[in-house]
Amino acid sequence: MSARIVTAIYNAQEVNAGASAALNLNHGGQFGVMPRYGHLQDGKFYGEWISAAPYIRENMIPILISYPRFIELLPDKEKWIGIFKNLMENIPQSIDGIKMTLSVDYDQTPTGAQEQFEAPVRVSRERSEPNYTYKERKGMPITKTFNFWITVGIMDPDTQQAGIIKYIDKKKDSTDLDPALKAGVYTPEFYTATVLYVEPDNLNISPIKAALVFNMAPKGSGPMEMARNLANAKEGLEFSVGFTGMTISTPPVLKFAKSLMNRMTSLYETPDVAETIPVGNIHPNVADNEHAHSFDKPQGNGDMAYDPYPA
Repeated sequence: MSARIVTAIYNAQEVNAGASAALNLNHGGQFGVMPRYGHLQDGKFYGEWISAAPYIRENMIPILISYPRFIELLPDKEKWIGIFKNLMENIPQSIDGIKMTLSVDYDQTPTGAQEQFEAPVRVSRERSEPNYTYKERKGMPITKTFNFWITVGIMDPDTQQAGIIKYIDKKKDSTDLDPALKAGVYTPEFYTATVLYVEPDNLNISPIKAALVFNMAPKGSGPMEMARNLANAKEGLEFSVGFTGMTISTPPVLKFAKSLMNRMTSLYETPDVAETIPVGNIHPNVADNEHAHSFDKPQGNGDMAYDPYPA
């Protein structure tokens, strides 16, 4: 069995580890002239293969940070907040388009023999364009929610105004109405959301990557279409929604993600059975009979009879 030395891992504060621990690149160079699986160091045998463990990407965790504020003007706003949280976190089948890859542009000066002297002129980060894929549910609640977000929060296709204006009019004399709304200024936080996207390590303890995307608004709703063809099978509905957004991916964002992950206790505990199964007991209408398993009367076999519900 290979021993592992402490210096095989950078902690989150060392060198280029970032917000989570990382393997130390001073070790694990096993792909040289000859394969190298281990060596002696400080009198201990060290396995190079340990430090060559590959990175396996974990599923990203989306965390809703803020919802569109127009829903605070609605009746039953608590229900709408819960809907938006699920819409952005738990209901999507897949989420992609969150990108943070860096690229460098260089100025080129010919130096002869078709060689170029290159000097950096610009570093840019690839733009994130969040894209959510949903499997529609009975009654089309997902599509209806996006339609509502667009027509009420952003702009109605018939009036070309945000439908929330009727709720603003009802509260125009209210003392708790936002000053911007009283002045007739509908600023972006009223129709956009902010989401933190986190890729955890394989223990779900620390963030490997984190991106804070704000000014998020849907670019469309789910398809609202009808058709009739009795020769074909009925169809379900799966669709994608793209979002606007501006992305920040900096050390403070990683620190913010780390602080939130420490509070996500569900990542560290096996869920309680009562929270994961959809029933709590046998339905009272399911009665015993002579041939099925009996749960309503004492069970047993001869002298080994026992009462499953002792006093």
